[in-house]
Parts: sequence; C-alpha cells; structure tokens
Amino acid sequence: MIYINDMFVLNRSNVQNLFYQDVKEYFDKHDIYYTENISMIGKSKLNHNFDYVLQRNKTNPERVIKLMNHPDRKENYSSIMFSWTDTLPVRREDTKLIVLLNDNNKVSNDVLEGFRNYSNEGVLPILWNDIGNNIGKLA
Repeated sequence: MIYINDMFVLNRSNVQNLFYQDVKEYFDKHDIYYTENISMIGKSKLNHNFDYVLQRNKTNPERVIKLMNHPDRKENYSSIMFSWTDTLPVRREDTKLIVLLNDNNKVSNDVLEGFRNYSNEGVLPILWNDIGNNIGKLA
C-alpha cells in the first residue's frame, strides 16, 4: 500500500506541481514579484496559458514565464513556441519569454538549442539549477 501511495504522490501532475511550487517559493524568497497562471489571447484569437508574468520595470521589460518540467519532450517545446509566437504580436514589442527548464529531469539538447535559436525573438531558456546566475533577468 505504501508503494501505491508513493506512486500517486509522484504521478505526472503532482511532480509538475512540485516544480511549480519550487519556482514560486524561489520567487517569493528573492522578492521577485509575479502574477501567476495568466491567460493571454494570441493573434489567432486562441487562449494561451503562461505560468507567471513579471511586470516591466526600470531594468527589464515585461517577461512571461513558461515552466518546462520535462525538457526532453519536443512536443512541449512546440507547444510553448506556438504560444509564444502567437502571443508576441499582441504584446509589447520588448516582451520576453523565459522558459524555466527543470534540469533535475533529462534535458534534450534539441529542445535547449531550439529555444536558444529564438534568442533574437526574446526567448531565454534558463536551467533550473542555474537560476541563481540569472536572477537579474527575473528581478
């Protein structure tokens, strides 16, 4: 029975929620002010959900944040990029997308490189274990 209970605790949605909670706790601890679970309408008129939005300030533009708990899944990459490219035309020109990749799980080089290839379009992938080196981009 204990093993079955452990499997329930570690099912996909619960593990995803654990990563979401880790990010939220990190933001709170470092006074990174955010709005969570935001839905934006893209150019296509479809709704796209983003995990967090960080408002524009003196040093950074508006930043939308998507969490990628399983950065080895190319279908997740495609979904995030569609949401971003569809939403960007209806946001401020300098809006950025930050993708936080849970590198406690396997990270696909193709996925990471794919995000990096869009750096000129405002996409910044950040590995979770490297978040401390990127705090200036979040503050």
